[in-house]
Amino acid sequence: MKRMLSLLLLTVVTVCLTGFSGQAQSAAFSGTWYFSAPDSPDPGYAAGSITFSKLEGKKVAAFSFNNGEKLTATTIDINKDTATFTLQIQGEPVKFKLVADQEKLKGTAILSTTEIIPFTAKRK
Repeated sequence: MKRMLSLLLLTVVTVCLTGFSGQAQSAAFSGTWYFSAPDSPDPGYAAGSITFSKLEGKKVAAFSFNNGEKLTATTIDINKDTATFTLQIQGEPVKFKLVADQEKLKGTAILSTTEIIPFTAKRK
């Protein structure tokens, strides 16, 4: 009985810690950020906002570009302080890798031509 109770307690603690860890990782990115990618080959995509949230239980990144276009990435992987995802821009996949550091994001956007664009953002 004592062993069963210990096992049950260990399971509950593990589940709680795993859940809190995932929430902390998502919290590092959640909210709206103003971004800049000045080396973008198309000036319309060089700045705007990105909002990380959950939609129907899935992590999403909703982009609003200064050219008025709105796009959403729906397959986002967050591991500790790093988020990776792909966004389709004008039919081309753009791979993002962003690292959170308090109120800033820093990373890259890799175009299908393998061109690497520096990407920075500040929390709204």
